[in-house]
Amino acid sequence: MPLSQEIIFGSETLVLLGDRALHWPARNTLVLADVHLGKDASFRAAGLPVPAGNSVKDLARIEKLLRATCAARLVVLGDLVHSRASHQPELAEAFANWRAAHRQLEIQLVRGNHDRRAGATPAEWNIAEVAEPFDDGPLLLSHYPQTGGKPLLCGHVHPTFAVRDFDRSFAAIPCFVVDPLQLILPAFGSFTGGCKMSVEPGRRMFTATGKLVIPVGLAGRT
Repeated sequence: MPLSQEIIFGSETLVLLGDRALHWPARNTLVLADVHLGKDASFRAAGLPVPAGNSVKDLARIEKLLRATCAARLVVLGDLVHSRASHQPELAEAFANWRAAHRQLEIQLVRGNHDRRAGATPAEWNIAEVAEPFDDGPLLLSHYPQTGGKPLLCGHVHPTFAVRDFDRSFAAIPCFVVDPLQLILPAFGSFTGGCKMSVEPGRRMFTATGKLVIPVGLAGRT
């Protein structure tokens, strides 16, 4: 099974990555959606006993993907930070250390619904925030799925595909959903839920297992 899947979307060659991210080689860009940094911290701030460490783990995953793709730009399609309560010292320290190791990296955030509630990212994070849909040449970048005249990359939905296990139970696997003019990325964050998506005419779907990218036609026979 492939670690990645190259597809043509619009006029662009894109690479779907097993760790729920997308590489856009022509723009030297790594694209993520729905990272939800600090979600665990916000839950603990509300008195819920949620283990720490998800944000540090997710930042390490991003670092690994940047090394693998040699991307000079990182685009987040909304919901980088989970909520205003996410801005706890543990997240501030984790992101400061990570940013210090990637000073030359250009980071662009297409603001999502959680970003608006969380407020602007700290100035020292050095992130350019833009409204959706953002016109990035051959593709539009958005948080919410929406119709438009150009092919669109988006998130928000947290798409999953239900795969039947050997005992006839089902597991929900994050997936990419590729329609003719819209590509929905799976949620990147490790502490996120999901929405079951269905196969439809003209739609391609690819599960992202963490390491592998599997076309739904093969994943469905697991």
